[in-house]
Parts: sequence; C-alpha cells; structure tokens
Amino acid sequence: MFDLKQIDPKKVSQFWNSCLSCVRSVVTARKLDELSRKQPDPAEANKTLINNSYAIAVLEWTKSFGTNSEDYHWKKVFGDSSFFLSEILEQTKATENEYKEYRQAMLNVRAFAIAHAGLPGCPPPKLPDFDFAISMISSAHSILDKLLISLDQYHGKVSKLNPMSMQPWIENLEEDIKLILGKTSTE
Repeated sequence: MFDLKQIDPKKVSQFWNSCLSCVRSVVTARKLDELSRKQPDPAEANKTLINNSYAIAVLEWTKSFGTNSEDYHWKKVFGDSSFFLSEILEQTKATENEYKEYRQAMLNVRAFAIAHAGLPGCPPPKLPDFDFAISMISSAHSILDKLLISLDQYHGKVSKLNPMSMQPWIENLEEDIKLILGKTSTE
C-alpha cells in the first residue's frame, strides 16, 4: 500500500508530466513517420524530427521509470516498497523480468544512442517497442486516478488528473497532429 502522508503531490504531478510528455512524443514521432513514408523523398528534417521525438520519449520515460536517481522516478514519488510497480505489471500483464529487460533497453538507448547521437560511427538506435511504455503509462493513469482521491485527506485538495481518460486523449492527440501535419504538408 502507499504511505499517503509521504507522497508529495508536486512530485506526483512532475512524474505525471514526464509520463504525458513521453506519450505525446511517441504519438508525434509515429504521425511524423506515417506522413514521411507517404512522401516520395522525405526530407532529412522529417527524419531528424522523428528521431528527436523518440529521443524525448525515451528521456521522459526513463525519468519516471528508468533511472532511480531521478527526482520523479516512481520509487522516489510513491516509495520504493510501494505496490506501484506491481500494480502496473499486473495491469499490463507483464512480468517483473519483462519490465527489467524493457527498462534496460530504454536505459541503453538513452545512454548509448541518444547521448552519443550524431557521432561518427554511431549507428541509429534500435528503439524498444513504445506500446509497452504507453501501456505502463496508461496503467499509471488508472492508479493515479484512484490515488488522488485518497491524497486529498492528507494534503488538502489535490488537482484532478489530466487527462481524465488516456485512450481518448491519445486518439485526440493523434488526430490533432494529423490535422496539423496535413496542413503543413499542403502549404
């Protein structure tokens, strides 16, 4: 269980902002890639924007789930012994070993590909499947939705979770990006 007295709502908010930034960056990269593939000779700028969006997604995910030393890592926000991760794994139907392998893959991309991007001889990074990251973040949303109600009794009124529901938010974001990209590609 969570020690609600020890949870700082500001850290929860910062944790959640990193999660949303990860999802937003993945959706942006995927939509940019989709548009780029439809062009006969995609511009180098498109590839750079796609790679940068994925890089941001990796960096934001590792802040929340990867690097224990980050101020907004789930262990520092919810407590190392909390059931936060086990609840996420249960909801995503992933094992702890699958999480550890995924976490290491994300940390490797961050450490070896993003940190050294563009250096001569560095191949483009092999990115992990971001569907798992989004699934973990959607599960975190579900947990936070319930947790924020309980935090009120210890910390006063805590702001509501934004967005209210993950899947419609992702779908709206995809549509908004598609509309924006469609406008800029025809201008």
